[in-house]
Amino acid sequence: MRVLIVDDSITIRTLLKTLYKRKGMDVSEASSGEEAIEYFQLQKYDLITMDIELKGMNGYETSKKIREFEVEHYHNSKPTPILFISQNDSLEGRIRGFESGASDFITKPFTIKEIDSLTSKLLNPKNTFEGSTILLAEDSEVTRTIISRSIREEGGTVIEAKNGKIALEIYRESPDKFDLLVTDLYMPEMDGIQLCETLRYTMGIKDLPIIFLTAASELNLLIKIFKTGANDYILKPFSREEVLARIKAHLNNHFLHQQLVDKLKELKKLNKIKDDFLRASSHDLSTPLNSINGFLQLLEMNLPVSSENETFLKQIYNSTNTLRIMIQDLLDITNIHFEDNLELIGINIIETIQNFLPTAKVLSENKQIHFSSSFPHGSNIMIKGNELAIKRIFNNIISNSIKYTSRNGKIDLNLYLSSSGDEITIQIIDSGIGIPPEKIDQILNQNNQVSSSTGTMGEKGNGIGLSISRKLIEKQGGRLEIIGDPGKGSEFKVIFPIFSP
Repeated sequence: MRVLIVDDSITIRTLLKTLYKRKGMDVSEASSGEEAIEYFQLQKYDLITMDIELKGMNGYETSKKIREFEVEHYHNSKPTPILFISQNDSLEGRIRGFESGASDFITKPFTIKEIDSLTSKLLNPKNTFEGSTILLAEDSEVTRTIISRSIREEGGTVIEAKNGKIALEIYRESPDKFDLLVTDLYMPEMDGIQLCETLRYTMGIKDLPIIFLTAASELNLLIKIFKTGANDYILKPFSREEVLARIKAHLNNHFLHQQLVDKLKELKKLNKIKDDFLRASSHDLSTPLNSINGFLQLLEMNLPVSSENETFLKQIYNSTNTLRIMIQDLLDITNIHFEDNLELIGINIIETIQNFLPTAKVLSENKQIHFSSSFPHGSNIMIKGNELAIKRIFNNIISNSIKYTSRNGKIDLNLYLSSSGDEITIQIIDSGIGIPPEKIDQILNQNNQVSSSTGTMGEKGNGIGLSISRKLIEKQGGRLEIIGDPGKGSEFKVIFPIFSP
């Protein structure tokens, strides 16, 4: 590696020369800015240390000349790091130094450790912004150069625009390309506020971090900047360290947010695969169980069996019925968020309930429960709902009534219109054990928390059917009312507004 030491102090040059030669570096020395430029024009260096207070051409002017030569002759290679050495370190001096091409600063007197640390940092950058692309909208070429160079030295990519209009056009071409926007407040054609408002409110870009550069510090103006959707601002004049620190903080937040979004998408995808598998498995399991139940009933009706075999048949029947209920509970759990994605259309509620009646009667016959139903006159009563959700609601409620109603009990399903004719009520009354009134709210607000429950014949359940039903009913503009009378039974009312397309 080659290093060029530019300093009019022979003591400083000797000190630095000794340090770098110990590192195995090839060292050249220049005592003036003019001499340094001559050296640089002959060969490219990996590092330059530059005294600011040089006789004749000072360090700022020398650095600027070197950068101009690089642009003309070494434009395809990485700029040579220039470490400024100064006796008077100030914000104004640093700004002027960065404008002229400085990479970093160190103040006299310095220690060998400080020089060693900065040299390692400049020669082996951490690439803090590697993989990130930043859009920079700034009408000042000097400011653009300072910020762009600083970001590139940290491994980032910068796309420059001299006003908001050009920046917007660049962003529209590749919206997924950029990780952060740095914009000046005042620019010709389109200023920073107009640019930010267009991105946030017209295009709906919410996740892109936006940092404003402004010389104005009035509170009202800063409030306006944040109201347009900005994430942060930097007051001019600024230091390189401040700009890099702010950019780093917002990039880190942006990448963490993006990782979270990607992870959520992946989890949703995996969850859907799991739900689809469970639905398919539940359906495949239900089919043979229903067949087994049907053949068991045929055996009971048509074949003479001994009392011992009849006991065996009942045990088989009860076991398969328990499995069927467990499978239905499994479906309820896998579909627990179904209510979040309901597509509501006009459906005929009379026809939908009538189509469900054969299933309800089969379920009740399995416990020898008498099931009856009644409907209002007319068959074209419409509600705005979801047919699959309606079936789930009444399957849950009727299954609940069957579960907690003893053998030879009864269940009545009645549909009737309100006196005003703007609502329809589906009433389900059972002669079961009855829900204690003080437990109704608890049952309806399970919030998807599974709990064990047992029916009159030992049927197992997860205890969330009525809670899911309530949510589905409310999603369709209806309401669920429950009246419980312990020892006598329960009454469920599902009330929907009539829908007139």
